[in-house]
Amino acid sequence: MIIGTSHADGSFGNTGVSIPIAYCIDRDGSVLFISKNDVRTRILNLETKEVLVPNGLNKINSPC
Repeated sequence: MIIGTSHADGSFGNTGVSIPIAYCIDRDGSVLFISKNDVRTRILNLETKEVLVPNGLNKINSPC
């Protein structure tokens, strides 16, 4: 399993734009979640592979 986060520091194209990104990819290559320009916290249950967003605890069904 790979979990990663990043955000642009505005240097891309010298635009001053910052885009936060977070992702989780399972060992078989399936996407558990990909978050683009969304800074909400995710809770990943490593046993069930469910991803929850704490404000409302909505399960994320879509990988994007």
